[in-house]
Amino acid sequence: MISIPSRYSIRHYVDVRQWARQRIAMVLAGMPSMFAKPVDLECRFAFIVGCGHSGTTLAATRLGAHPEIMLIGRESNAFSPAKGLHCTRNIVREWAHFANASEKKMVLEKTPKHVQRIGAIFKLIPNAKVVAITRNPLDNVASLYSRYGDLDAAIGRWIVDNSTLVACLGGKYRDNIKVLRYEELVNEPELVMSDLVEFVGLPWSERLIDINGNSGILWRASSTAHQLNRQSQVSEKIVPRVDSWKRVLGVKDVEQVRVKTEVVAKSLGYA
Repeated sequence: MISIPSRYSIRHYVDVRQWARQRIAMVLAGMPSMFAKPVDLECRFAFIVGCGHSGTTLAATRLGAHPEIMLIGRESNAFSPAKGLHCTRNIVREWAHFANASEKKMVLEKTPKHVQRIGAIFKLIPNAKVVAITRNPLDNVASLYSRYGDLDAAIGRWIVDNSTLVACLGGKYRDNIKVLRYEELVNEPELVMSDLVEFVGLPWSERLIDINGNSGILWRASSTAHQLNRQSQVSEKIVPRVDSWKRVLGVKDVEQVRVKTEVVAKSLGYA
């Protein structure tokens, strides 16, 4: 079966039939989406996006521990182009309703692939805050490679997701986008989280550092070994996990990652 790159797939590649279904759904949903208008909301919204395995779950669980935030406990894919913005409007309104009922001031949602939908987020919620997580390409690609077993797909996903982010940083909503490096988060968590809550417009809370084993993520009973490991990681004290690529990538793999990601990596400040 022929595989085709897809910027909306977590595995980066899909077969021809999947690709065709995606395109048809996107076209059908995309036409009415062009006329979608901003949603009138009583609470504020923040979104955490970025390439998978870059630290988005860690950032979401820490920020989501804030007492004034309602964390959406799963990756919703609410802004998927196959849904259409009219469907997304209803989802967003429902989140706002529950946040107001819970007396929360902000809704926080984390779907890494929403990095491809930053424009759509701001179209519906112009005053939204977007936190984009980046990670050293060697560590990020190695983590994706360990999970999915395809080095080319891991490299491709890192490039596609981070290239889109770089393009958005030069757009009209750049002041509402904050780039957060995974390396800074794990090495100076209190300083970074203090800066982050200021960005989203909330006061400091000690719960951002000590979440007492409660991640806020709704892990399913049928969780995979990967999900269970992730749950353990994000529910404990933040521990730096850098240079993990040395245990995963061979010499030729490292050179391939460095060469292919070099341009985008430099745009994000990774030498």
